[in-house]
Amino acid sequence: MKTGKIISWVVGIIVLAGVAWGVYAIATSPKIAEGDIINRTGELHWHAHLSIVVDGKPVEIPTDIGVNGPMGAGGDPMALHTHDTSGIIHAEFFGMVTKDQLRLKEFFKIWGKDFSKDSIMGHTATDGHTITMTVNGEPNTDFENYAITGQGTYDSGGDLGKVDDIVITYK
Repeated sequence: MKTGKIISWVVGIIVLAGVAWGVYAIATSPKIAEGDIINRTGELHWHAHLSIVVDGKPVEIPTDIGVNGPMGAGGDPMALHTHDTSGIIHAEFFGMVTKDQLRLKEFFKIWGKDFSKDSIMGHTATDGHTITMTVNGEPNTDFENYAITGQGTYDSGGDLGKVDDIVITYK
């Protein structure tokens, strides 16, 4: 009988600790602004076309960024990834998606390359060099903070339809 009471107390303490941890986790989780939520449930499958030009020469966007290697290991690609050298970035998410997850800096982080208003792939905007970016033909100064919209002007043909057309130029 004494053992039964001890077990009941231990189970009660474990349940209480679990509830307390859940309340704490919910209360301290970061708040996401409503405007930063792109998708709440289901699947999001968007695309963007990325072109990078350094000193007048196009940079090839490699095959399988985010598919192979440590960040895409295990057979599942990262949410932002490529399949070929076309420059098409695939954005494939399930569940809640925020703007932060769709920002170009996330793709460049997966790729292992630097990108900001001041630097692109080791080339810095100093000594008369500049970095510019257009999205769908319009100048854009969001640079690494640009979030893929899935509503662009680049006609990729096939089943992708029109996608964001992002051109980054270093000269």
